Amino acid sequence: MGNLWDRSCYLQRVYGERLRFVHLIRKLSDQVPQPISKTSAFATVRLFATAVRFGIRTVETILWPQFARLPSPDQPFLPRISYASAPPNPTHSTTPAVIQTSKHHIHGSRPVLAVAYPGVADKLAAVLGTSERVFRNVDLAPYTTFKIGGPADLFVEPRSADELCAVLKVAYSSGIPHFVLGLGANILVGDCGFRGLIIRNRANAISVLDDGTVIAESGVIVFPDLIDVAVAAGLSGLEHYVGIPSTVGGALWQNLHFLSPAPERLRTMFIEEVVLSADVLERDGRRHNVDRDYFNFGYDYSTLHDSEAVVLSASFALENANQQNMRRIMSENLDWRRARHPPLDAEPSAGSIFKKIDGVGAGRLIDQAGLKGTRVGGAEVTRRHANILINRDQATASDVRKLINYIQAVVVEKSGYVLETEIRFVGDFCG
Repeated sequence: MGNLWDRSCYLQRVYGERLRFVHLIRKLSDQVPQPISKTSAFATVRLFATAVRFGIRTVETILWPQFARLPSPDQPFLPRISYASAPPNPTHSTTPAVIQTSKHHIHGSRPVLAVAYPGVADKLAAVLGTSERVFRNVDLAPYTTFKIGGPADLFVEPRSADELCAVLKVAYSSGIPHFVLGLGANILVGDCGFRGLIIRNRANAISVLDDGTVIAESGVIVFPDLIDVAVAAGLSGLEHYVGIPSTVGGALWQNLHFLSPAPERLRTMFIEEVVLSADVLERDGRRHNVDRDYFNFGYDYSTLHDSEAVVLSASFALENANQQNMRRIMSENLDWRRARHPPLDAEPSAGSIFKKIDGVGAGRLIDQAGLKGTRVGGAEVTRRHANILINRDQATASDVRKLINYIQAVVVEKSGYVLETEIRFVGDFCG
């Protein structure tokens, strides 16, 4: 029974959010021991989802043989993360459900991985000019918008594109696990922190050229810093993305997007529309300038998802426009976001948890399942937007993971849609 919940979550990740439940059934019917009818497969999967929802231990003897031939979650084609065990089921009613869990972060109980990479701290100190800028055992929670996460073994803050490049080359050459952190949105850091090096990108130089091109290092905060500079110069193209927590590097990584101006809001606008070029460091240490096509942009996607390349700076091709009109768009977009998104200062969150589903929003499916207000420990489905989880009361990463798993199980049972997570899981989730 130990990894039955793992396999449930694994199935949800494998088959993707765009597949209807019947597609999952068809795939399952091709995998389970034959002969078995598709009707039987339907009954098997539905019983499986129900059993997971209620945490029925006897499900192992009932269903496990049907799943024995499915691919293992340990196979290398799927990133492996440690899913939490199935949480108890809250009663669905008009009163929000609360699932009780323990509230404690596990800090300081793991060995520091950096000792396995001798000389890394000294090399970082050399490229940064001082050992006083290389830190150990830094709690990551304050550096994320979720305000969740344990300590990093090593922590540095490069302040320019050149420093970022030098730090990354140290990480590449030493082989130490590392992660480049921007504003800390769209991620969940594990309660046991990060075994390796966290590089908090603070490269923040901005230049405005006479031809309307704006060059920004990848640690520049999109709003207010970059947008305010562009609007003050009378340059349009970035003002649509006000209120979205992101650095320039994160904006290109995720292809930042928002709706076109009110009142029509006819389409989704993407930052790729104004990207001209970028200074990029590849995993092999090669630094070069690339154009927009390099990123192969899509919805919530760029080629950076599939490589270890890091943006050092980016150039944006903007157009002259009326400042008053740009500020009107900014004000309208901020009002729109305030009405639908929880304030990060009072209700910390990572943004949307699940990926967009064509034709039906993930938030709508969660809302229709009656899950707004549902809590696991200190993590809660906000009533403002069902696709956003908030840190209501000292939530742990474990609380969030259990709530995510519970939402996925209930939604697939009630609607047949499989929700796939959009946020990144970073670090050690304590087993």
